[in-house]
Amino acid sequence: MSLFKNSFHVGDLEVNADAYSELFETEFVRFDITANDPLILINAAQETTRPSALVIGGTEGGIEKRLCKEETPDGREGVRVQIYRRHKSKKLTIGERIRQGTLIRLGTAIFDYNRDCEKKYDIMKNVGFCGDGHQELVKKYGREMIKIPLARGDFYIENGLGLGKGIAGGDILYFCNNELSEGELTRKVTKAVRKVEGAIAPFEICGGASKLGSDMAEKYKGTKLGEEYKAIGPTTNQRYCPTLRNKIPDSEVPEGITSIPETIINGINIDVVKTAMKEVIETVSDIRGVLGVSSVNFGGRLGKYKIYLKDLF
Repeated sequence: MSLFKNSFHVGDLEVNADAYSELFETEFVRFDITANDPLILINAAQETTRPSALVIGGTEGGIEKRLCKEETPDGREGVRVQIYRRHKSKKLTIGERIRQGTLIRLGTAIFDYNRDCEKKYDIMKNVGFCGDGHQELVKKYGREMIKIPLARGDFYIENGLGLGKGIAGGDILYFCNNELSEGELTRKVTKAVRKVEGAIAPFEICGGASKLGSDMAEKYKGTKLGEEYKAIGPTTNQRYCPTLRNKIPDSEVPEGITSIPETIINGINIDVVKTAMKEVIETVSDIRGVLGVSSVNFGGRLGKYKIYLKDLF
């Protein structure tokens, strides 16, 4: 039995031929974190990027790749990360992420990877002032760095992070039955995205399909209850909830499907996002329990760019 009205196959995986993602252009920073210890390094990268829920602080981030000692300015192991301005956000909470995620980790440093971008995020104002007047501009590693004295020793961060124009919102829904190994799906999808230079998956595998706003906030608009629902931010997308399949008239859950997790992909340009989406779909085609893939869209409300799954192959 087919999952979708119009489909094609990649191996045994059924792909919704009518499905497409909506994407939007947005600003992003891309920088390298280095450290003396691998555990501290990965903790710093994760803590700097992980608070990625759409309702937190106007940004979403992710790990792009690990770096060997030969790839970093200070000759230490590193991790390249990206942080994007979320849809219609007016504030870039990059400084908060760096201060709480990287600066406080022992022996870390940050180097810009968007150095060719003319527009810069003000690091002195948003991070350097942690030195409380004792911060200095110094030349180190062939770059202009801000040196911030800490109790552990000096923290170095490049003075200014380039603000590039990237693309956000590539979307893949996985239609799964109860044979799915969620751990296997998470590991393989994360690895697939990180194989693509310039791409990140800010939520890795997400348990709730994307949705803009709240139906209850609209239904009770202008009331206290409506404001309380609005404050929640994005709510569950009921059309893709398997347990609501026989309870709502507009369910998109086919018979036999027990879960529909999701991956969001951002990238430095739309071709990178396309490549990463194709890589993910090919990767999950041999995972037991993943029967099909699709995308969710918002009728043009999210962004002007579209990626049809059928055009990836």
